[in-house]
Formats: sequence, structure tokens, C-alpha cells
Amino acid sequence: MNLKPTEQDEIKREYFKYLPGTDNIFKLFTSMIIDSQIESNHVPATLKLVHLTTKPAKLKSIRYEYISEITRVLSEIKLVISLIENKPSDEQFKLLQVTPKTFYVCLQGVFGELVHALRDKLLNFLYALSFNFLDDYNTACPSNPKVKKTLELALVKQLKIEGELNQWADDAKTLIGNAIRTRTGHHHGISGLSYNEELSKIEFEWISRNPQMQDILNEYGKNQIKKMADEAYEKWHSETINKLTKTKEEIEKNLNLIADKILSSTIDIPKSMGGYIREFPEYFKSV
Repeated sequence: MNLKPTEQDEIKREYFKYLPGTDNIFKLFTSMIIDSQIESNHVPATLKLVHLTTKPAKLKSIRYEYISEITRVLSEIKLVISLIENKPSDEQFKLLQVTPKTFYVCLQGVFGELVHALRDKLLNFLYALSFNFLDDYNTACPSNPKVKKTLELALVKQLKIEGELNQWADDAKTLIGNAIRTRTGHHHGISGLSYNEELSKIEFEWISRNPQMQDILNEYGKNQIKKMADEAYEKWHSETINKLTKTKEEIEKNLNLIADKILSSTIDIPKSMGGYIREFPEYFKSV
């Protein structure tokens, strides 16, 4: 018997309450784990009462793999910000055999690559979620999905996530779009990251430590160059951390909105599951 919308909403609220994590994207990740595991008999018998979908096992596995990749890349984005936030010592720069400028440009480039990768994985996940059969998915999903084409999926229209997806477009006037455009220039063309004025001042101070430079500089000159580099670093560091953090927050907000609509619209939980949902926290402690 089909449940009335109010009954189904109540069951969903109860179900989501017991899923680990607070973010919708992690709850979606958890749901995909359960959904893929049900088919392969890797969950307790009681949990098999939870029928999130009726899609073939292989397609469920693909969905889980993509949502797993999304959560992994999100963690890597946070890691990159942390690496930029915590300045290495001079000894560490020497050990890495890179100058501060090379180090920071590299990490900013990695950040852009991760945002770009996140977009690809999100689009692939939506394609995997859009089809009931593996053959249909393989036929429809392009090797390199684009935002414009993904917007044509029936699922995207059903979920009404066109606005959220448009934030990932190459020409989007968003922090996400800006990160992707910066990545394109850094990866394919002349990287604007390398020509940052503040990083150039930091690089000059690093070069000035060369013994030959030290021989021709008096103490006043050395102090002035050091002061210039310190001020440049403080300005660059503050602006960069602020920009990257806000981009990360925009990404998290975007993905959580999409995840919320997926969780609310596509998951059907039978009333017969009763109190078994309370076993989810204990189950995930054991895996």
C-alpha cells in the first residue's frame, strides 16, 4: 500500500535522524552505501527492510562510487586550504626544494583541479541516478559530461536543481565558476596565479637571501626587503584563505542543496521498517 505523503515524510525524517553525519551530502553518501550493500548481502538482515530504490546492483554500485568520490574530493579541498593556511618553515621549503611562490602557486592550482574534478563527478553521479538500467546509463552518459547537457536530464528537471547546476558552468558568475576558469588558465594556458604581485615580492625576498645578494645589501636594505615580503605575505595569505574558504563553503552549500532534494524526492522507505532504522548508527560503527 502506498503511503500518504505526510506519512512518508514522517518516516523519512525519522530515517535521516539516525543516519551518521549532519550534512545532507554525507547522509546521501550513507544512503548510497546502504543501497549498494543491500544487493550484495553485506548488511544485517534487519537492514534489508530498507528498500531505497529498486535499481540494478551494478548501477547502485556506480552511484555509491561517485558519491564516495565527491566526499573524498571535498576532504582534499579542505586539506589544500589547510596546507596554505599553515605556512611551512624555511627549512621545510628547502627540504621540498621549492620556493614559497612555487609552493603556493602549486597548491592553488591543485585547488582548481579539485573543483573541476568535483564538477565532473557530480555530473556523472546525476547521470547514474537518472537511469534504471545499466545499458541505458552507459548509452546516455558521455565520457566528459557538460553542465548544459546535464541540465536536459529529466531527473534534474524533476528535482528542480537547474539553479544549483548552473553554478558549476564555465561562465558562471560564482566563486565555483571562477575557480574553474582559473583552473583552465592554469592548466591549459598562461597561469595568472604565477604573476600575483604579492607572491612576486615574497619570491624576491627569497632570492635576496642568496649569499651574493646579501653581500651587496646593507642592513637597512635587508630589513626593508624583509618588511616588504612580510606585508605581502600577510595580504596574500589573508585574501587567498578568505577566497578559497568562501569557495569551499559555496561548494558545500550547493552540494547539500542538491543532496537534500535527492534525499527528499527519490528515496522511498517502506513503513514496515518500523524501529529498525535505529540500528544504523551501530551498523556503521562496525564497518
